[in-house]
Amino acid sequence: MTTDKELLELAAKAAGLTNLVYCPAWKCMAEYDEHGGFYKWETYWNPLARDSDALQLGILARLSIKHGITSTGAKGGLISCEQGFSKEFEEGGQDPFITIRRAIVQVAAEIGKAMP
Repeated sequence: MTTDKELLELAAKAAGLTNLVYCPAWKCMAEYDEHGGFYKWETYWNPLARDSDALQLGILARLSIKHGITSTGAKGGLISCEQGFSKEFEEGGQDPFITIRRAIVQVAAEIGKAMP
């Protein structure tokens, strides 16, 4: 998985959000109608950018978030799931939530990738 589009699509699958489609103009997942196109901007979903969507994804994908020290000794934590996928994150930078949101999406995307 190399693009945010792929991450979001697989994470949505892991969360069971089958009514959402990636919108390249908005760079997020949104509802789509074949006749009307993308609609309901207020219902867009992007756990890479919005804390509330990342929390929702973590709950729906049944992720575990543990804070502490990473294997490199940095302050951070670990996102993991029952299926055995995990991702360490390090806190830092101007917005430490960016790293945590991305780690949540990456682990959820691994779950989605493994789903039939």
